[in-house]
Amino acid sequence: MRPRMSNIFFRLAIPGVLAFLFAVFNHVGTASAAVCDPSASVHITGSITSQNGAGVGNVTVTANAAGASTAEYGPCFSLTNGTYEIDVAPGTYDLHFNPPSTSNLNPVIDTNYTVMTDQVLNIQFAPVTRTFSGVLRDQTGAPIPGVSLELDTSSGSTAKSVCTDANGNFSMTVSAGAYVPYVSWASYYCGGATNIFTNKFNTIALRGTSADIDLTNSDMAQDLQLSIATVTVTLKDANGNPISGSNVTAQPGTSTNTPLLPGGPGELKPIDANFAASHATTDQNGTAQLPVFKGLSFAQNQGKQSLGDNLCGSSSAGPICIDSPLTASGDVAVVLQRAPSTPGTPTSLSATTPTPTAPVLTWNAVTGAANYRVYRDGLQTGTATTPNFVDSALNTSGSYNYTVTAVNAQDIESASSAPVTVIYDITPPAVINAAVSPTTVDQGGSTILSADVTDNLTGVTSAEYFEGTDPGQGSGTAMTISGDAATATVGSTLNPGIHTLSVRAKDGVDNWSNPVTVTLTVKLAAPAGLHAATPTNNPSLSWSAVIGTNHYDIYRDSTKVGSVATVSYTDAAATEGSRTYYVVAVTADNVVSDPSSTITIVIDKTNPTITTAVTPTPNAAGWNNTSVTVTFTCSDASGVASCTSPIAFVSEGKNQTTTGTATDNAGNTATVSTTIRIDRTAPTVSSPTWSANPIPANATTTLTVPTADALSVVTGGEYFIGTDPGQGSGTAMTYSAGNLSATLGSSLSVGVYDIGVRAKDTAGNWSLTTTTMLVVNDPTTTLGISGKNKKDLVPRLAAGDILPGLTSPTQTDAADYGMTVSYKNGVLDTHNAFHLTYATGANCGKPTAQNCHTFTLDATSFDWLIVDQANNSRGRFQGLATLTIDGVTTANPFTIMSIDGDRLTPNANDSLVLKVYAPGANPATTAAIYQASGSMAKGNGVKIQ
Repeated sequence: MRPRMSNIFFRLAIPGVLAFLFAVFNHVGTASAAVCDPSASVHITGSITSQNGAGVGNVTVTANAAGASTAEYGPCFSLTNGTYEIDVAPGTYDLHFNPPSTSNLNPVIDTNYTVMTDQVLNIQFAPVTRTFSGVLRDQTGAPIPGVSLELDTSSGSTAKSVCTDANGNFSMTVSAGAYVPYVSWASYYCGGATNIFTNKFNTIALRGTSADIDLTNSDMAQDLQLSIATVTVTLKDANGNPISGSNVTAQPGTSTNTPLLPGGPGELKPIDANFAASHATTDQNGTAQLPVFKGLSFAQNQGKQSLGDNLCGSSSAGPICIDSPLTASGDVAVVLQRAPSTPGTPTSLSATTPTPTAPVLTWNAVTGAANYRVYRDGLQTGTATTPNFVDSALNTSGSYNYTVTAVNAQDIESASSAPVTVIYDITPPAVINAAVSPTTVDQGGSTILSADVTDNLTGVTSAEYFEGTDPGQGSGTAMTISGDAATATVGSTLNPGIHTLSVRAKDGVDNWSNPVTVTLTVKLAAPAGLHAATPTNNPSLSWSAVIGTNHYDIYRDSTKVGSVATVSYTDAAATEGSRTYYVVAVTADNVVSDPSSTITIVIDKTNPTITTAVTPTPNAAGWNNTSVTVTFTCSDASGVASCTSPIAFVSEGKNQTTTGTATDNAGNTATVSTTIRIDRTAPTVSSPTWSANPIPANATTTLTVPTADALSVVTGGEYFIGTDPGQGSGTAMTYSAGNLSATLGSSLSVGVYDIGVRAKDTAGNWSLTTTTMLVVNDPTTTLGISGKNKKDLVPRLAAGDILPGLTSPTQTDAADYGMTVSYKNGVLDTHNAFHLTYATGANCGKPTAQNCHTFTLDATSFDWLIVDQANNSRGRFQGLATLTIDGVTTANPFTIMSIDGDRLTPNANDSLVLKVYAPGANPATTAAIYQASGSMAKGNGVKIQ
């Protein structure tokens, strides 16, 4: 397919400016084959595929004159998907299609192919084939007939299968490539295979280990050879006597290879042990000969007495198998003899455990046993003639494993019994780290008595303590055992003084440890329950009485401030601040108890503080435009008792006031007030006005937009031309006396501009954007739009048109129009006019009238005229028209946009769009209430001068 070139000429114009653009496009289809003879006029194309329909790339394509040997056209080459193209002059040719040399595909020549015009010729290649042939022989060179010989792909699928004939010959043709050989004797393959030896499935199947038959580049003639060795087996019983009339079976494993190609690398393996088995029956001497494939191995994987994957003989007493691997690298002899019988294994070995006495073992008697051997931890510890034993030699605590074997009269020992574990424990528990904590307690108080107790064999089962004289083992007070610790709570019933406490423990077989002793001191109790109100001006303390006390001393900040015989005290001399107090009990002979617990009393005479925070923070003018939360923060040295919770303000307002109160724990109070200003309503913006619109190019006009804000007042505004840049990114406007204003136009070229305006109030609210239109014309340019049409301008609902009576998407009622609008010498022509009529309905004026409506628009007054777009192809104007709908007449603004299709490249139909607005509406800011549009395919409906 040839590249295509096209020249496209564009002319872009706006009043006073012309621009030209010349573009050249060069296009080549990406899915097409390359062209190698572009000067020829006839194109031959098509697809080249392999036998399976896949595209073949890099195929050489040439065209020779019929019968000639030299290419007249080409060479060309197919793409990777197989598509090709060759261009020739009209005539008769031999077309040559040569695949890549590595593809194993045969070339194709299409002779005497006559072409006068473009042709499509599809080509399909056939694969290259090779022949593998030879004779299948045994090790003596004799041919082997009636055997299935197969070539498999490397993935295991069959490419070709044949049977050797009466002389062992074979021949098979396959696609070029490398193959794995497969040989099988089976009656269902070749109708009666020759059995080299008896097989229980009448099948022998061997497969190659790699792709040894290489037919990639040429045929192969190769004889195959299978060698056989003889395994002579002598079968004997346990006493060495021959076993006659028994079956012997050889079932090789698959780990050893057997030769296939004489002098070559080829080799075969059994695909399954069952597919290479050999069987024979022993004679009166217990001997049998089994032919097997030379090189196969026989493993001893399953045990000496299992037939699976082995070389075995059978007897009435069970199978007898080889006890070590055997490889048949040549003829080999082997003796299979049954091993002498062993006694049965003792069962149900048991013993009492744990035990503090010599272990006693019992088990079930074994028939034929002369005696029993007892093993402790793997070493023989004794012999018994009956099924029981006492291990009196054991004298060390520990955990011991026992097993028993049976021994017959031939001194053959059985397998070991299942083991039994005996825990022998004659060692009492260890008791260490005995202690009381604390070592000194008040009278009536308690402490924790503890000790570490361990026993590595039977574990600690209990512990006890006693005070003073030993009451005897098991007669003390029980302690709590948790893990390796024994604990008890003691002391609450002891009188003041030094006391001796003893601890001992017992293990799981009732061994008791010796007692371990500790001492405990009991003294006068410290005053308890010291308390007082805080904060306060006059601290008043009280506490619980201590038996045996003469008086109490009171301490403030570690300094004694008074003594009383009662259990209360008021510290009238305390000053403001945080003070710490404690009390001690004192006997008549001045023995002092431990201090009571301390308490802290806050003496507070100062009011709290309170501050406010407003969230979110007001702007610099003190205004918010969202909901506001006022949060109060209170603090006091003695602590805050109450603080006003956060207060939310949602409603708008200029002066909203709130008050917060803080109260401290001493009853002091403080207040604070805050004023909130919220304005959530955006300013309002009224209709924009212009000091002049349209304006000539390079002139200026003033845009004025009334705006107002009821609460925080307007602070300014902005305008933008065209796309909205976002709030705050427009051009700033001047705000004064309720109006936003700006002067613009000096930098604007001829055209129609959409102007957006918005206002901002003190609280930061932006108004909605109001839009207006500014028209800039060129008074030095003469412009004109004319046109008329009848029954070709068809408004449609699908185009967004809105007209009285336009109700159906398929409606085809046409509108007529005519216009003449010109602009020269800086003014619009006074004779300008625009007219459009539209009518719908059937049987109008009759009783059966349906959907009858009329629409007439006439205008001679125009505001502005603009001609723009590429090649000055678009004309737009705006004016005020007389609109009559179904006999009702109003004055309505309207706009026209028309396209002169003759000015477009390529040419197109002319088109026109009429939009009519409500009386008094601004077309720049409001939506049309009527619209009529359509294209004129017949003649020139719009002409722009």
